[in-house]
Amino acid sequence: MAHRLWFVLVAAPLCLTGLLLVATDLSRTVLIVGAAAYFVGHFAYLTPYEALYPDLVPKEVSGRSRTAASSWRFAGLGAALVGGGFLLDLWAPAVFLVAAGAVAIGTVALLAGLWSSRREPLAGAAPSSGGLRAVVRLAGPGGRRRPGGDPAVERRAPGPQGVRRPVLHRRARA
Repeated sequence: MAHRLWFVLVAAPLCLTGLLLVATDLSRTVLIVGAAAYFVGHFAYLTPYEALYPDLVPKEVSGRSRTAASSWRFAGLGAALVGGGFLLDLWAPAVFLVAAGAVAIGTVALLAGLWSSRREPLAGAAPSSGGLRAVVRLAGPGGRRRPGGDPAVERRAPGPQGVRRPVLHRRARA
């Protein structure tokens, strides 16, 4: 999980920078750089954010949580399409400032959720009451380990009697 969280933490400021640059509307060059920064940050943010599902959501509720997330995503898209037109009529930069606020609030909510929902201790760390240091340790090397599992092995194959065992990757012989 730690390697995914770093992408989120690095890409969020890139998204914010791109949105704020586009909101300034200084020149065509600034618009191009801002749009490029936003889209690079967006896709670098979204993929690891979605990949956190298997690490954080129990298998029993995975389908329901993805349905709920998809429903909220489409509701947000609809609100953005309708509300964006109204915001453009009021003040053109408002659309980009609201989007930057949404990215910032979403990232802070993700970090707060990771901090409050952690059940097992961090790798190599004594259990603590939390705080910013705990979130930074969570994103650091080692990250959070799955109970009873090897953190280096992400893909698992079903074994006998429902026991999960690591998938072994074999090297091709020359």
